[in-house]
Amino acid sequence: MATSDSIIIGVLVTNRVINKLMKGDHSMRGYDRLVQLSRAAKVANVTLYFFSAKNVFFSKAVKGMVMDEQGVWEKKLFPLPDVLYDRLATRDTKSLSEQIRREFDRKGIKKINSISYFNKGDVYTSLLKNEKVNKYLPESKWFSDEKELITFLKRHPKVYLKAARGGRGRSVLCIESIESNGYQYKYFRDDHLFTGEASDFHELFTFIQQFFKDRPFIMQKGINLLKIENSNIDFRAELQRNGEGNLGITGITARTGVKNSPITTHSSAYTLEQFFEKVLYYRPEEIYLIKDRFQTFLYDMYEAIEEIYGPFGEIGIDFGLDTNGDIWFIEPNAKSAKVSLYKAYDQETYFQAFLNPIEYAKFIMKSDPE
Repeated sequence: MATSDSIIIGVLVTNRVINKLMKGDHSMRGYDRLVQLSRAAKVANVTLYFFSAKNVFFSKAVKGMVMDEQGVWEKKLFPLPDVLYDRLATRDTKSLSEQIRREFDRKGIKKINSISYFNKGDVYTSLLKNEKVNKYLPESKWFSDEKELITFLKRHPKVYLKAARGGRGRSVLCIESIESNGYQYKYFRDDHLFTGEASDFHELFTFIQQFFKDRPFIMQKGINLLKIENSNIDFRAELQRNGEGNLGITGITARTGVKNSPITTHSSAYTLEQFFEKVLYYRPEEIYLIKDRFQTFLYDMYEAIEEIYGPFGEIGIDFGLDTNGDIWFIEPNAKSAKVSLYKAYDQETYFQAFLNPIEYAKFIMKSDPE
């Protein structure tokens, strides 16, 4: 059985990140997350390095980047990790990184999360079978043909089309019916909101084909989310297991989207308490009750996801509250960037979100019967 100070955690990232670190370029998006993880590893007394799939040699050793005490990045040769912390966004099943994931699985290398990404369609299809959580799911179906999409659009005044695999809201298309059998559509791309109209279904479907190309997508009933001045509100909860393997909620943030945007990925953020007290003017007893409802929903949903896919050290769960006060599940995230947590919470809470998965890695190694 490994001792805590001998545990090695490998953090899988893109080759671009490794190259930037080698050049001393700290301007990349998410650089602070690398620093926080490195600091958390020192606090937890474990070895942690960052690597890309190209840094693995003959499945025996890894050239990894590690931050020293002065904050300088060094490239060193390491053994294969005891635990993989997969932070790589790529989902190409034929990629080198996917080959490395499979090879690590064959070697029995443990993982903080059972899978590296979620397929939205599979998640909904599987969760629908769970009677404890299916009440939180908006109607969702795989797109199969034009006729089914026409029927879905007739049944719901607002519909979201979502690529089965996609992140940061780039592959989400919101469609609403307008007068004269026309449609309005919205999507967010490259930090900009795009809006267009189609005079009929044929024109709309031509655009949909261009938008998704050959990628599979789901059709989902639009939720009448809470709004503030035409800005959608949704919530991101960071759920994590700690060094004892116990599940907890590190933070819940309310996110206010760009005005008229169908998503809230690019948004301002509040802590749950701040939002309900300062924005919606809830009384303390009302905030207590809504927190209790949220917690029940989140723990049930996390456990339902684990029943499907296996154990997770952390999941970011997106959900909404409609104008009737009902809770709706939006999607899970296996690689939360913790941006909303950073915006809304204090530095101590933010740091804890990086320390928890490191401590959980120690727990799963300690629990290893070998």
